[in-house]
Amino acid sequence: MKILKSTLLITAGTLLALTILIELNVISYNNEQNISCQYNTSWSSQSVETDASSLLKKGSTLNNDCKAAKKFDDIPVRVTYGSLNYGDPVNCRTIIIPLNDIAIDMIWSPVINSADFSLAQPIEYNCKVLNEAEQKVLLIDGDGMIGLTGTLELSGIYSNNEARNYVAKYVMKIVYKAVKDQLKSKQK
Repeated sequence: MKILKSTLLITAGTLLALTILIELNVISYNNEQNISCQYNTSWSSQSVETDASSLLKKGSTLNNDCKAAKKFDDIPVRVTYGSLNYGDPVNCRTIIIPLNDIAIDMIWSPVINSADFSLAQPIEYNCKVLNEAEQKVLLIDGDGMIGLTGTLELSGIYSNNEARNYVAKYVMKIVYKAVKDQLKSKQK
C-alpha cells in the first residue's frame, strides 16, 4: 500500500511539475498548427482629394500629415493587442487599430490545444496625406466593423499563453489586411 501511495504521489508531482514547466515556456515542442477563420467587414467611409496649392503657398502645414504616403494604401497601419503589435513601421501619422478583446475559448492539454475564437471590432480612423508633387491633399475618414470567428488546433507542447498569442497574432494579421484593403479600395 505504501508503494502505491508513493508511486501515485511521484506521478502526480511529475505531472504537476511538467505542467508548470510547459506554462512557463521552459519546455516546448511545437509541431503543427491548423487554423481556419471566416470574417466579414462593413465600412462607411469618405475620401476626398483637394487642391493643396493654397495651403502650401501660405506656408501652412497640415497637422499630422503623412508626407511619406502618396496614396491612401501607403498610409501606415498598425494593429495592437495588449503588448503585441503588427503592421507597418511608424514613420508618420499611422492608423492605429487597438483590438479590445479577442474571445478565446481554449481547450488545453499538454499535447493538443484547441480554441474557438471570435472578435467583433469597431474600427474608426481619419487621415490626411499631403502629396506635394501633385499639390494634392487626400483626406479619408473611415469607420466600420470587422467580425470574425475561427478555430485553432495546435499539436505539440504549447503553453496556454503561447496558444493565445498565436491566435492574437493571426487575428491581428486579418484586421491589418482588412484595413489595408479598405484603404486600397479608396484609390482613385
